[in-house]
Amino acid sequence: LVDSLAVYPNQEDELIIKSFKEQYDTAASILSKLRTTVPLFMLPGNHSLGGGSNKIPMPATIRCPDTESIFQIPNVKMLSDPAELIVDGKVRILLTHGISINGILAEYGLLPTVDGVIHAMISMLKHRHISPVYGIRQSQIVPTHEDYLVIENVPNVFAVGHIHVAGIGNYKGVRLISVGGMQAETPYMKELNVEVSPPSYTLLDLETGNAEIVYL
Repeated sequence: LVDSLAVYPNQEDELIIKSFKEQYDTAASILSKLRTTVPLFMLPGNHSLGGGSNKIPMPATIRCPDTESIFQIPNVKMLSDPAELIVDGKVRILLTHGISINGILAEYGLLPTVDGVIHAMISMLKHRHISPVYGIRQSQIVPTHEDYLVIENVPNVFAVGHIHVAGIGNYKGVRLISVGGMQAETPYMKELNVEVSPPSYTLLDLETGNAEIVYL
């Protein structure tokens, strides 16, 4: 939702808006143009206020002076990471920002491409865990009394972000979606060999499970 500050080296040099509050205010001014009948579900990520790390699970973005403008939008629903939605009482959607993908790619020696992300998503489903790789820098798990990263229910749809690549896949009937993003390639992403997808969004037909990436 926002670029944040000091997430990676020299990030401030690339930012036009250099404060959390102004970034959230700008996002709110755009999102408020959508119909209020359209629910907007938002997960935190490593760029969110209170994020800035590679630790999961992550609580929902908190309401504070910096984020207040987002909370003023009546159809915004803040979710934790990971989160689960059930639409129309029948379509189960599993959502995670995708921080753990870094660790999975490193463990299997995969590149941050669409194929790599889909492979990581399949690994999560196979292991029934959002972060099946443990004990390395790229994938840190917050110690909690209950493991909120266990995938207890098989989803109909599994969607992630984080790597900034747009892609669609399928694993044993589960629709896999890497949602990409709206950010252009940054020098830091180039250093990481991430081929950032052009700005896009994904359309999903909840009746058929068909998905389509729409490039802007």
